[in-house]
Amino acid sequence: MKTYYHPDFLKYKHALHSESPERLKGILKKVKTLLPKKYGEEILLLAHTQEHINHIKSGALIDRDTPNNPGMHAIALKSAECAITAAENNGFSLARPPGHHAGPDYAMGFCYYNNIAIAAKYLKKNVLIIDLDVHHGNGTQDIIKNDEKIHYLGLHQNPAYPGTGITSELNYSNYPLQLGTTGKEYLKILTHALDKLKFKPEHVGISIGFDTYYKENLASLNLMLEDYEKIGKLLSERLENVFCVLEGGYYIQDLPLMFENFTKHFI
Repeated sequence: MKTYYHPDFLKYKHALHSESPERLKGILKKVKTLLPKKYGEEILLLAHTQEHINHIKSGALIDRDTPNNPGMHAIALKSAECAITAAENNGFSLARPPGHHAGPDYAMGFCYYNNIAIAAKYLKKNVLIIDLDVHHGNGTQDIIKNDEKIHYLGLHQNPAYPGTGITSELNYSNYPLQLGTTGKEYLKILTHALDKLKFKPEHVGISIGFDTYYKENLASLNLMLEDYEKIGKLLSERLENVFCVLEGGYYIQDLPLMFENFTKHFI
């Protein structure tokens, strides 16, 4: 699986903030990367209102978790472009900022523009989004709601930020997980979710968060390093035309190993 990345993803850092450049630096030592294509600002309108885009561009305040630093719009746009490039090439978007908490007209939870939703909309095909971050992808769900060409499937801790993702509807399926869920239990639930799915995708986008790890400070699931290989193996065997977009994961000491284990079965 080819990995796409832009050096600008290391250019911003928030003081005492877990969403830091160090998340990518260790992974970059293990992989060769390719630059993403440029698609232009209009891609943001696939998932967001013009008012929201203007708000990010203006540098206006959002919240403490989502500081709107100078130049953030340009970097977040590159992150969205990286996701589309990965989608078109069945690759991995190694980008920051992440995106799955950003909705049509709001930014939150370290997220400004919704990378995977933009990529899914851009493809104009039947796309299954599988969100494996420990937190529910509330922004992704809000963007794709009632879009017959996209189905959202999410496994996430409950209770946890942002407090959504309890119910399922026509084109989104949520699987809330109890605190302390083990890798064995996680795989069982993921397998069941895939078995139950009736949607027939032409492409599959995975919002991969590595904050399900047992050492993660921002969550309380209990996955081990070897579990990420098992998850990647399951998905690579069951699904075709898969691309991945990085979301969370903040235990930087082991993040490169989680990435390596998860991606090793994808061609």
